[in-house]
Amino acid sequence: MPDCIICHLEITDPNNLFECPNNHPVHKECLIEWLQHSPNCPLCNEPYSLETKSNLKSDLDKREEEKKKSEEDEARKERNNQIKIIAEKIIFLKFLNMIETLIEKKDFEGALDRLNSIDENKLETVKK
Repeated sequence: MPDCIICHLEITDPNNLFECPNNHPVHKECLIEWLQHSPNCPLCNEPYSLETKSNLKSDLDKREEEKKKSEEDEARKERNNQIKIIAEKIIFLKFLNMIETLIEKKDFEGALDRLNSIDENKLETVKK
């Protein structure tokens, strides 16, 4: 059996073998991954046939859907992280506002008590 031109492993299952117009062999999974980036053979740059692409259409659509979902999940995590950072900064600003209010009321002891009660770890997190 031939070796895949993408991963260089032997193609042992004939049902897993696809070829470009110049008969360059590839694994089905390798080709699905490749077609997400280019419609042409990685070796000779000839376009894969419409028949080959249509045979893999459902697999390509599924892979594209998985990629889109993964990107959406990553974007959601990033947004949640940004929201968390903003919330921490808002809490810190409210804390500073409370200290300023106590100082304006000349309640210096209350302000110092609040400042001394800060958990150093929380303050470091808020500053980031």
